[in-house]
Amino acid sequence: MPGLTPRRRMGDVERALAFVALRRGRTTLPEADWRNILSLDLGWMPPGQAASFVARAVAAGTLWPDGDALRLAFDPATVEVPFGFRPRAEAQPESGQDPFAGWVQRLATHLGVATPQVMEQVAARQAALGGLLTALAALLWLAAEAGLDVRSDAARFRA
Repeated sequence: MPGLTPRRRMGDVERALAFVALRRGRTTLPEADWRNILSLDLGWMPPGQAASFVARAVAAGTLWPDGDALRLAFDPATVEVPFGFRPRAEAQPESGQDPFAGWVQRLATHLGVATPQVMEQVAARQAALGGLLTALAALLWLAAEAGLDVRSDAARFRA
């Protein structure tokens, strides 16, 4: 029928990114927004995996740099996103223990608080710096301030 956008089936990476774009009503978002929506808003993956997911999408050309943001390389309206969609585990760019999740648990235990409180502190630190800090960097900073030794992981995850 004229006027209707034909929908096509794509992989989980494209479906996930199309869902995010449709949810926000925009195809261009800051990189931090792509990551935060995939991890914190939707709960589809830990923040470290979301960062890798977005980086993989950029490397594959699914997301394109557009100034200070990333633009979806296709029209999200053409992608079939089934009701209740969630990316399959094998679509995730990393396997095994996510370093972010490990540090969240370690800091929560050290401080004697619940993990959501640690996540709130990470988000607050990122917001205080205008989103210029990755979630992992904010977490390691908080852990160091709390007296945990983060030197080996900070060096390993340094870009």
